Amino acid sequence: MIDLNALRELVVTLAAAHGVRRQEMENSWNEEKGDLDWQMNYKKDLNSRLQRYLTQLSGFSEVCEMARKDGDGLAMRAALMDMRLYAMNVASEFDALAEDVGHIMAMEYCAPGSQRFPDPYRYPECYREAFPDLNFDA
Repeated sequence: MIDLNALRELVVTLAAAHGVRRQEMENSWNEEKGDLDWQMNYKKDLNSRLQRYLTQLSGFSEVCEMARKDGDGLAMRAALMDMRLYAMNVASEFDALAEDVGHIMAMEYCAPGSQRFPDPYRYPECYREAFPDLNFDA
């Protein structure tokens, strides 16, 4: 399974290179925006939370299948609502990661004097060889 805590620590490390402290990321409410500057939860164990959401999603899918077989439309509908809830929770974890990676990208690569990004970009062979299972051409 993916290690969200490790991905979060990479974001913390990259932010620190720009003078952003973890404490700022943990308490990032922006009054002007009315939102958080950093979306991920920088205090809790993300892996256990993700696993809990996935377990619930899987469990309610089994309830849904049982209800379908039993012809219990109400139980099936309730299980579908719970499946949707937990699927949205899973998606939210990855949405937060995507937002914070975007925040780092804006800090790192949109600053004046940063290297122009070629379009299209091709990863050097050393990365392609080190990670042969990745789809570098997507």
